[in-house]
Amino acid sequence: MKKAVKDKTMTPLIEGIRKHQDEIRLPSMYTSDMLRDFLEMNVMDNPEFFYVSGFKYFIRGNEITVIPSYTYSLQEILRLSKQCQKIAAGLVKRANLHDLYEGVKILHDFLARNVVYEDDGKKERHNIVGSLVEKKAVCDGYSAAFKYLLDRIGVPCVIVTGTAWDQLSGADGRHAWNMVKLEDEWTHVDVTFDTTMSSFNIIRYDYFG
Repeated sequence: MKKAVKDKTMTPLIEGIRKHQDEIRLPSMYTSDMLRDFLEMNVMDNPEFFYVSGFKYFIRGNEITVIPSYTYSLQEILRLSKQCQKIAAGLVKRANLHDLYEGVKILHDFLARNVVYEDDGKKERHNIVGSLVEKKAVCDGYSAAFKYLLDRIGVPCVIVTGTAWDQLSGADGRHAWNMVKLEDEWTHVDVTFDTTMSSFNIIRYDYFG
């Protein structure tokens, strides 16, 4: 399983994205594949950067120019990021009062109990803003928020995309969930299914591990 690349020479790229820079320049010590892998694992797969939808980049001489595509203005990013951080801080504080397993379960339960599955076409349904701030999301939003929270308690977590059987339609459909490393083993966790299959405010754990 791939892990996020840690490379201090890429710090200007990460900081440039956080500052909403239109163009970010780096020394051309990387191949296109290396740069693409870094962007995929450290930005596109990082729920913190919910406001980045993609990149263009080109290499000229000794310099790489990276052009991010942003879905929010800088003012919106600062406001929404602050809201998400505040909500996450309270949840993390609760989770850290318990061992890691119980902490992960607490975060799972918060999303399963408080976030409503809703697909109204808004971009927020696919990121942490929908789950944490608006409390409405689809599977992308649930899995992004779960990773965002688990990252903050130090539990390895990745977002998985693929297909899953939909009981309502009776067919396979595109889906996103998480894999979490607990007790030295990687296990599947699907907060979306544990939410949409719940009834009478009872949280199910059919897809927890």
